[in-house]
Amino acid sequence: MQGGGGVHQPLEEPVLLMRCAALKAPDLNSYLEGGGFVGAAACADLSPLEVITTLRQASLRGRGSDGQPVFLKWFAFSRGRGPGLLVVDARQLDPRGLANQALILGNPFGLLEGLAIAALALGARRARVLLPPGAQDQRHFLQSALGQYLSLRPLEGQTPDLELEFAEDAPPAPAGQGRALWHCLETWHQITLVFALGVRRFLDQGMGGQGGTRLVTVGGAVRQPGLVEVPMGAHLWQVLEAGGGLSQPERFQALCLDGGLSGFLSLEAAATPLAPEELVSARVNPGFGTLWAWQEGVCLVRRVGQALEEISRRSGGDQPASQATRQALALVEELAQGRGGPGSLVRLDELCQELQYLGAPAAWPLASALTHFAPHWQEHQEGRPCLQA
Repeated sequence: MQGGGGVHQPLEEPVLLMRCAALKAPDLNSYLEGGGFVGAAACADLSPLEVITTLRQASLRGRGSDGQPVFLKWFAFSRGRGPGLLVVDARQLDPRGLANQALILGNPFGLLEGLAIAALALGARRARVLLPPGAQDQRHFLQSALGQYLSLRPLEGQTPDLELEFAEDAPPAPAGQGRALWHCLETWHQITLVFALGVRRFLDQGMGGQGGTRLVTVGGAVRQPGLVEVPMGAHLWQVLEAGGGLSQPERFQALCLDGGLSGFLSLEAAATPLAPEELVSARVNPGFGTLWAWQEGVCLVRRVGQALEEISRRSGGDQPASQATRQALALVEELAQGRGGPGSLVRLDELCQELQYLGAPAAWPLASALTHFAPHWQEHQEGRPCLQA
């Protein structure tokens, strides 16, 4: 795995990671012996509405950037015409993230069971898996797992004939291919857990009314960097504690989400829970995958500039969001050099509001940094750029 860290299990019962073994090759028989496809088998006797109602009762929220209640997506999809397309987004903003690799290479059948549940309830059997560039090992693992699934047919006469196709850096549902039910990879695994554990036990894994758990890769100034599983609804400081806690608490400066692409938080904001609305209110992307603790010596203004530059490079084009991102980047670079001058922050705040209105990715790093590190920006506007990296 990437990132140089291990896999830690702070929960008494790390229900998702405990299903991720170090596999040389997929083994459906071992998955079945461990209770695999029990949840899907239960769904075979449920109506589509009963399946959707179960997802609602489990309070399952998407683990991606939208954080929507999963049952709402399923209900809307069920009202459409035609079979539609199931989408698995296994890409990640920060390549240091360990979750997707752990889920695919450690538990490929957990994904297939989630897709089988959707096929049984919604009639959609074709799935598109979006992988990051160079993830050939993950693709081969899933193809091998699918071959065993279609050969052994774990649900006997009720086994849906799933079809997998793979794409890199492609839109979830290209024009002309109809509607799509989109979830990130972890959400599909959580769907499997809802039916494997049952609603009550699934709810018990979370906190504050949130159901299930969440995978986060922690790093930076923590004692045990690596992949952790924590209750959904846990505070961000509890995520850090799952990684052994801060190595030097007295030198803590900031939390960096997805290398800055999903935002920045202060120590005070570490009390924010892993819940979509609260994270959005803190101006950060609720679908972040990595959480890095930074010590003193980091210039937040420069790091915001680096994040905006990366976002601009990835998006390209001449759309309004791309134009606003480039304008914000130019202004941030001036401030980083102490050349912003009076009115720079007002203009930057206006650009930030425009980016938020457009739903642009650049809004996450910019809005969070302006909100949680206002004195740092003020110093730069007054022509006192720091010498930090």
